[in-house]
This record gives sequence, structure tokens and C-alpha cells, in this order.
Amino acid sequence: MFVEILVAILLGVLSGCITGLIPGIHVNLISLLVVSIFTTLSKVFSPLEVSIFLISLGITHSFLDVIPSVYLGAPDEATALLVMPAHKLLLKGQGKLAVMLATAGGLFSLIFLVILLPLISKFIVLISNLIQGKVWVILILVLLFLIFKNRSIKAKLWAILLLVLSGSLGLILLNSNSFKNPLHPMLSGLFGVSTILYSLSASSYFPDQDSRKCFFKVSKVGVIGASIGGFLTGLLPGISSSIAALFGKVIFPKIKEIEYITLIGGSNTANFFVGLITFFYLNKTRNGVLVGVSSILGKIDLKIGIILLLVSLISAGFASILVIKISNFCSRLLPKINMNTISIFVIFLVVLTVIIFSNWLGFIVLIISTLIGLLPHYTGMSKSLCMGCIIIPVIFFLI
Repeated sequence: MFVEILVAILLGVLSGCITGLIPGIHVNLISLLVVSIFTTLSKVFSPLEVSIFLISLGITHSFLDVIPSVYLGAPDEATALLVMPAHKLLLKGQGKLAVMLATAGGLFSLIFLVILLPLISKFIVLISNLIQGKVWVILILVLLFLIFKNRSIKAKLWAILLLVLSGSLGLILLNSNSFKNPLHPMLSGLFGVSTILYSLSASSYFPDQDSRKCFFKVSKVGVIGASIGGFLTGLLPGISSSIAALFGKVIFPKIKEIEYITLIGGSNTANFFVGLITFFYLNKTRNGVLVGVSSILGKIDLKIGIILLLVSLISAGFASILVIKISNFCSRLLPKINMNTISIFVIFLVVLTVIIFSNWLGFIVLIISTLIGLLPHYTGMSKSLCMGCIIIPVIFFLI
């Protein structure tokens, strides 16, 4: 039994590496595929082993997707807010530090939530009922925070404009049946390609990366903020971990940029793990991976819940090691290549994945979202405002 579980974990870690490193391939796609062929898989693997594979896949993906966000500027919905602060460190030769901060956020947020699990178990039903039906109010408060944290009237007007533009784009795309996988081109343009293009106009070289061991103090504020934000969004369906990071920033508005990287990295993993806790206690699924687990296992009992908890911790350990190894490789390789070459290659890669996964309409979306995403760079506004593309559609859906 132990050997079978270990094999399922390792296969999940390997698959999570693939989905995390390649922009456009999402864990939900793999989960759907696994569920669709489960009848065939059940001849070789038990339902528990397949579920362990899916949990390991989801946890690993939440760690590995930091790599393309930091080194390539190609985010998914979970790491969109990471691109800007991480790219600043990358251009200072500290890309490895950005990866380590985000990874530490994920690992320590997971451990923190596990330690608090006895307390969480007592209040999860109460808190779930308390915030149910009031999420749109919380999200409106987040938008108001993003607007009024700016001091000048001009900055407030720019903030409103960016929220309107990104929110309108999100409303059109997420309420249309014409667009396949709209999040990938929209977020890649708003946060990825726009950042790369701006850097391309300002720099033609990839700075040498500090290859020494990174020594840093894990941000308590980042870990706590990620855990709280991940807890709130993990209880709610359809709310991404980028919004969890925004919740964390609202709770700690004076958080430093380096601490914010820890918060964003932790929000991703915390959001997924709280989704697992919610599934166990409330029998409600909050993401595609857990929908797959629910389809295969049904309601999980205490014994299976403990197994999946241990699987999450083991997978997080494997994933953290892999992130560090891959980051070391990227830090050594990329400075040997001309920055313009890397930037053009990444843009080509994003365009290619957008066309493959979202067809030519997705390419048009990529262009429009890139133009909107360039505005914060030239106006000095926060890139967080572009999260209106998700927050505003969610508000309209919930009201």
C-alpha cells in the first residue's frame, strides 16, 4: 500500500511540474482528463491512488507555476500579481530570491494552516455561513481600497479607468461562449506580455543572477496574510488565489514588496489546501482537482482525509526541492542569453500557447489585454488594478 501511494505521489509531482512549467496547461484540464478515463485507470489503480495523484498534482502545480511567472513573465490566474514585483528582482539579478520567497510562502502557509487545523475545524462551518452571500460586499471593499489608497485625484481617476477597462474586458470574455480558455490570453497580456514589452524597451541584457545560496527571513506577515486570504477564498467557489493575495494586502496594507511576494506565493498553495479542508468538512468542491476527487471518491472519511493531508505535505516538500533545482538552472542559463532574445522567445511562446489553447480570438484578446496592461507601467499605477478583470465579473455574478 505504501509503495502504491508513493508512486501516485511521484506521478502527481511529475505531472504538476509539467502543468506548472508550461503556460496554458492547467491542472483542471488534467483532472478532467483523469476523470474521463478513470474506468480504464481503475483496472490498474485504486480510487484512492488516483485521488492521491490529483491532490499531489494540485499542490505541486501551486509551487511550480512560480517559475514561468518569475523567469518568463508568463503567469496563470494564481500568479498574475507575482509578475511585477518578481520581475523587478529579476532585473536586479535576484530572480532566485523571488522564487525562494514565493516558495517559502507556499510551504510555510501550508504548515501554518496544518497547525491551525484543529482550530479551523471548529469554526469552518460558522465562517462559511457567515461570509456566504456577502462575498460581493468584500470584493467591492477590495476595489475601493485599490482606488482610495492612491492619494491624488489624478491617481484615483487612473485607478478607476484601469478597473473599468480590465473589468469590462473580463465581463465580456467570461460571459461569452465564443472564447475558449479566456483567462490564459487575458492574464498573459495584462500581467505578462505587457511587463516583458516594457522591460524590452528599457533593457537589452539579462543581468547576471546571484547564484549563491539565498539567506532570507521568512515574512511572518506574508505567511499570515496568505493563510487568511487563502482561507477566505478557499471557502468560496470560483475565487482565484490572486484575489486571496489581494485580501492579504488589504489586511496588511503597508506590507513591503518582498513580503508581498511571499504572500502571493503562499496564497496559491493556501487557497488549494483550504479547498481540500472545505471538501472534507463541508463536502463542497472549490476547484477542478477536488471536483475530480469528489467524482472518484465521493465524500471522504477521517482516514482518507488524514492520508490526503499527509500527501499534501509530502508533495509540498518534493515540489519545494524541485522549484529550487529548476530555479538554480534558470539562474545559470538565462544570463548567457541576450535579454531581447529571451523576451522575444517568451512572447512567441505565449502567443503560440494562446493560439493553441484559445484559438485566434484568444490572440486578439492577448493584444487588447497587453495594451491595457501597459498603462500601469506608463502611469505609475499598481498592477493590482488589472485584477478588476476577475473581481468585477465575480461581483456581477454574485449580486
